[in-house]
Amino acid sequence: MVIMTEVMMTEDLATREESKPKSSNNIVEQTKQARVIHRALIISSFFLAFTLVDSILQYKDFKAWQILADASGILISLSILITSLILHRRGKIEQANNLIPFSILFGYAPGDLFLEGVTLYNLVSGILLFILAYTLLKPKNLPHWLRMFVLYIAIVFIFSFTDIFARFDISQSPSWQGSLPIITALLAILLGWQILKTIQIKT
Repeated sequence: MVIMTEVMMTEDLATREESKPKSSNNIVEQTKQARVIHRALIISSFFLAFTLVDSILQYKDFKAWQILADASGILISLSILITSLILHRRGKIEQANNLIPFSILFGYAPGDLFLEGVTLYNLVSGILLFILAYTLLKPKNLPHWLRMFVLYIAIVFIFSFTDIFARFDISQSPSWQGSLPIITALLAILLGWQILKTIQIKT
């Protein structure tokens, strides 16, 4: 009986010892992934801030109120993204993740209401960023992301066919017309790089 008890205790200790490295490895992996996500959110915030500054400079050149109206959406988007970053750092991961679709929505969709010639750009950019963000964050609330994804596409199309305001044609500014897709392309590349980082962490 004593021998059996000792054997059971030995097996229990061995099981605990085996589980320790695994749990510590999981903690290290989660910490590294959190750092990657924080970096991705900071990079995205930087690009949004750059886009906001670019819009303000365009307004100084053309004095079109529509540019400021579009910039206000970018400002809201940036505020949401910074809030998401703060929540991530506080460990409120799902709350932070749920804000990202709103950031994409406000960052791109309002442009179709105030600017001419941005529908295709907003549609492609938004869809691409939704996919990249979902792949990077792996949020648990899939229905929320699907609803926001469908809502985003619907709003872009509705705004593009709504003629409430006279739109500012961005073709009047070749520099702005060229910088918008370049900014999104660079952001997509950097987010893709962060996704590769998370894959490397798991392997």
